[in-house]
Amino acid sequence: MQLLEEIFKEQKPQYSADLKLRIQRAFSWFNKANSLDQDLDLQFLSFWICLNALYQQEAEQTDNAQCLNAFLTAIVIKDQYRKIETFISGQYRQCVISLLENKYLTQSYWDYQNKIIPLEVCQQQLQQDQSNIRAAFEQQNITQILQSLFARFYMLNKQIINGGSSYQSDMNRKPLNESCTLLNRLLPIFMLIVLENTDIIRFPKPYYPMQQFS
Repeated sequence: MQLLEEIFKEQKPQYSADLKLRIQRAFSWFNKANSLDQDLDLQFLSFWICLNALYQQEAEQTDNAQCLNAFLTAIVIKDQYRKIETFISGQYRQCVISLLENKYLTQSYWDYQNKIIPLEVCQQQLQQDQSNIRAAFEQQNITQILQSLFARFYMLNKQIINGGSSYQSDMNRKPLNESCTLLNRLLPIFMLIVLENTDIIRFPKPYYPMQQFS
């Protein structure tokens, strides 16, 4: 991360004011997350804020999931050195698979628990989801793998933010630990790809620009 910050400082004059603001905010939350290694709940949330600072359009009418998937697609397309593919296929592969196989981080499971869909539909959706993930690994479809992984992160974030889990609950220690481990390594890759492709990956003006409060 230190090397990434040095690259940013050296090339800072060539970046737009809006991009500089996004990167600085992302850096601040990433660094905060790494100071919270004894508090997985708050560490995960800080990593998630870092991600939001990097890509989020922030307008109220924005579909967050759709916006995130579009960002992930752009990141994979511009990953010319295939850093993400190497990461997913390397030593963290099992950690990625563990999260992807966690049914408690799927919408289908909770829709069934809340009687929105019957058990049969839930099982079908879970089976189809796993079938799609296996196919993505076989075909090395990094975009689909990444989108499925971040859908798990997204669900975990919703559970915490909406009060759907207790602070430091034993129930979600494993997925939280896995998520923090992966985000700690993926987010710097994302930020580097963004800095390498500032003329290609377009970001809208921040919804909350820098303001001096009096």
